Amino acid sequence: PVTAAVEHLRFRQIVLVALFVDRPSLTDAATVYFPDRHFEFTRLCEPRNRCSTMAPDGRTSVVAEIPCFTHDPVWRASDDELIATVGRRLVDAGLHDAREISGGAVRRLRNANPVLEHRIGGAVSLIRAYLADFANLRSVGRCGTFTYGWIHDMIRDGRRAVESIANSA
Repeated sequence: PVTAAVEHLRFRQIVLVALFVDRPSLTDAATVYFPDRHFEFTRLCEPRNRCSTMAPDGRTSVVAEIPCFTHDPVWRASDDELIATVGRRLVDAGLHDAREISGGAVRRLRNANPVLEHRIGGAVSLIRAYLADFANLRSVGRCGTFTYGWIHDMIRDGRRAVESIANSA
């Protein structure tokens, strides 16, 4: 029954597209959300706005998050296509001039986020109950707990898991 329950769970992938920009900053926010379907990405992070040492002086970078499934065209798109698309959308949004882009990088993350669907509640409960019998197992993170949470909560939970393991040794 546990194996059958696991087969009901689905995950989304994330394609991260980083653009390197020859300008001190694009926004004054660390994270900007894009809920409009015109944008392939849902969120844009500017690491420099979290910590000034996360980019060279006078330059910045932004990272666009594109959620998808492996069968979606974006998952199979070339790195150059993705960098160009994100760059164009940011020009459309008035955030930069295309000539300011000095490069980019793409990373594809499999199974990055659980797909939370009404029908999977029983499956998740069954799996959690089964895993609870393993004294040396700690399930953490979005995928480990099959929940959506803030990254700072996931980091806190990971630290607590490590402390728990260290204290039981």
